[in-house]
Amino acid sequence: MLVKNEPLATIVREGLEGYASDRIASPSELARFFQSHPEFPRCRHDVVLSERATNVLKQVLYAGYVSAPSWDIGVRKGHHEALISLETYNRIQEKLQGKARAPYRVDLSPDFPLRGHILCDDCGHALTACWSKGRDRMHPYYLCRQRGCASQNKSIARKKIDAAFEAVMKSLVPTRDLFEIAAATFRDSWNGQLASARHRRTELKKEVNEIEKKISVMLDRMIDAESRTVASALEKRVDELTAKKLLLEENIANCGTPLRDYDETFRTAMGFLANPWNLYASERLVDKRAALKLTFPRQLRYHREKGFRTPEIALPFKMLGSDFSNLAVMARPERFERPTLRFVV
Repeated sequence: MLVKNEPLATIVREGLEGYASDRIASPSELARFFQSHPEFPRCRHDVVLSERATNVLKQVLYAGYVSAPSWDIGVRKGHHEALISLETYNRIQEKLQGKARAPYRVDLSPDFPLRGHILCDDCGHALTACWSKGRDRMHPYYLCRQRGCASQNKSIARKKIDAAFEAVMKSLVPTRDLFEIAAATFRDSWNGQLASARHRRTELKKEVNEIEKKISVMLDRMIDAESRTVASALEKRVDELTAKKLLLEENIANCGTPLRDYDETFRTAMGFLANPWNLYASERLVDKRAALKLTFPRQLRYHREKGFRTPEIALPFKMLGSDFSNLAVMARPERFERPTLRFVV
């Protein structure tokens, strides 16, 4: 019987769920995530290869299922405990078969976490970064290398950009009243989803019964089939229906029974919305990059003298920001047509 090997199982689960949710963008980035944990096994060169990460992503074993294609054994439920759900596994496979992503940049470094996320305001190209040798020590700088740019090769001290960026991040902290309203809204939505889960479970059971009927018909046709080609086509269809049935049965088992309660599930998310700077202040580069992706949908523009331009921030922070709070006012007592003297305030 396969059993979980901690803490390796937790590391693999976090990596798989991160890849499925796009927090980890590519197998190369997943390999770098695994390598950041000393417990994860390495090759003889003491690194975690991208190929190893891809093999982990393709393992249905982590979803609690087994298969042996070389023996013509399709996917079926295993007896071991799963690390991820079958739905998460399917999302991973769809992502692997989708559009190829750029490989993980080897020049990414904890020394310059903002590299690639800041644009030169003069030319619109991304700033690069480097260490410059001084008289007695090395100094970190950001700079623009674009030819013809007014700021070409004009370095900006890292501490200057870091201080300005910290001010931008800390300015996104919402007011206490709006944050409490958002938290109450999320909780109401959570309770509503739980209430509708019962009806959803009934519908899923009906769908499973329909699939079982189709599988039974297909098996009868396979027995009566005289052509090997027809039998193979029917067998492939049965495998597809069986895989769909397994997914539905897993959804039925999990429907209305969340793995964690509301407070445990939303603790991290609400903590991030309350103060995104806390996640960026982490020592882990993957946390810093996650904070940047979640906070700013586009790269930020930086001017050497004027600092950061007004950035485009993610929708949750727009709703929790001061601009949104100014819109939260009561409607006027009069109707929305042209007011009369009697109702004007």
